[in-house]
Formats: sequence, structure tokens, C-alpha cells
Amino acid sequence: SMVAPPDEGDEPFTMHELQNLMNQLITGGYTTTADAIGNAMLLLIEHPDQMQLLRNDRSLLRNFAEEVMRHSSSVQGLFRRTTRDVVIDGVEVPADSILHIRYGAANRDPRQFPDGDTFDITRENANKHLGFSRGPHFCPGQPLALQEIMVAFDRILDRMDDIVIAPGATIERAPGFFLYTLKELPITFTAR
Repeated sequence: SMVAPPDEGDEPFTMHELQNLMNQLITGGYTTTADAIGNAMLLLIEHPDQMQLLRNDRSLLRNFAEEVMRHSSSVQGLFRRTTRDVVIDGVEVPADSILHIRYGAANRDPRQFPDGDTFDITRENANKHLGFSRGPHFCPGQPLALQEIMVAFDRILDRMDDIVIAPGATIERAPGFFLYTLKELPITFTAR
């Protein structure tokens, strides 16, 4: 436990470590999911054919959530340190180098995702994205995040019709290198 006394021989977390862990939990547990829901709404508004497809077939909710994370992942990239010398696409990278791994770019790689710039909720391999990372850094919140997106849009599509960007609104993203965040998403809709 983060706040319970440590087991015998264990060092307790420092205040800095506790603050860092809380920052990660809040960012990973709230901010990225809120960003994903905003990104998903914008994608559906921009692709009314996909919104109608999802309205007509809710069995696509899981693949929709995966495609949102592939196409417009909340986390576009994170820094990693190499543990050994490695060659990446012909470039020698020495051990202990800092790399910025761009998940957003990998999620559009045409070798993995043909026509990767297209948002397609029927994409067969949508779940092969890196929106939650991979390996030892895989996001432990992945099942909850996908479930939250699916539940949110199941309810939204039950309750809202004619969803569009509010007249005169400008869509802007928050500046940043890591997160893909909308500053706001003003919409109008008709209640069902």
C-alpha cells in the first residue's frame, strides 16, 4: 500500500515519490479518459457515417473504443531510456539514451494499419494500437478506460441526436507534447 507502514526492511515512499505516484494516477486515471471521450465525440461528429453505424450496431462499441485510441490516442508519446545499445531502422542508439516514443505515429503506421489516417470503427485490427503502450509500461487502467468510453457512448447515443459542433465554435487543442487534449468541445444536440 502507498500509505500503510512499510513491511519490515522496506523503505517508505518519500513525499516526492508519493506526489509523483498521485500525479500519475490522476493523469492516467482521469485526464486521459476524459481526453479520450472528447476525442471520440469529435471523431464521431467529423465522421457522421461512423456515428450512424455505431447508433445502428452497438456491438461495435468495443471496436469503436479501440479505434478511437488508435486514431486519436490520449497519450501521443512518452520518454523511455534504452537499456542497451540498439539499432533502430539503421540508426545506432547507444545504451542509456533518452528516446521519445511516439505512439500516435506508430498507430498510423501503414504497415500495421492500412489507410491509418482514416477513422473506421470496423477496422479489424484496431486493438493492435499502442494507445496504452506495451510490455512493462502497459497501462493497468486499459480495461477500465475502454469500458468508460463504451458506456459513455452507449448512453450518449441513447440520449442525444443531431450532435454537431456549436455554431461559431472553434476547436482548439491544448498545447503539449504528450497528451492529445481538446481545450473544449462546444456542441449542440437534440435530446432524444
